[in-house]
Amino acid sequence: MAPTRDQLLSTAHAFLASLPEHYRLLSPNVTVKMGPDSLGIPDKKGREELREFVAPLAASLKNLKVWVKEGTEPIIDTQARKVVIQAKSYAETVIGEYANEFVFILTTNESGDLLDEYVELVDSNYAKNFFERPQAANW
Repeated sequence: MAPTRDQLLSTAHAFLASLPEHYRLLSPNVTVKMGPDSLGIPDKKGREELREFVAPLAASLKNLKVWVKEGTEPIIDTQARKVVIQAKSYAETVIGEYANEFVFILTTNESGDLLDEYVELVDSNYAKNFFERPQAANW
């Protein structure tokens, strides 16, 4: 039986609230795809590979908050066990405020409590401009 809409939405909100320490919500063999492709970030397979990739960035983001963008509603497909969320973020860094926008495509396991896959699409223009700041070279 597919998870309910409420189960999927609860898992999606827990995912956003737990970023960047979201590993407890990921299945052991989770697949993570980050994009757009123009960023050149390879897919990550499994919690440990993701942790190795995220840890340095997570350490640089203080007081990270991620939430559903105001004026949008998550799209939920219970049969496919998918939730699509347009989100906003805010964090403090040593080179200034980081406030980006994302689309997350989350696919849960059959019980709806862990993510088997997530796709994270970032506002690449904002990210590029942020990380090209002169101060970012020493970050």
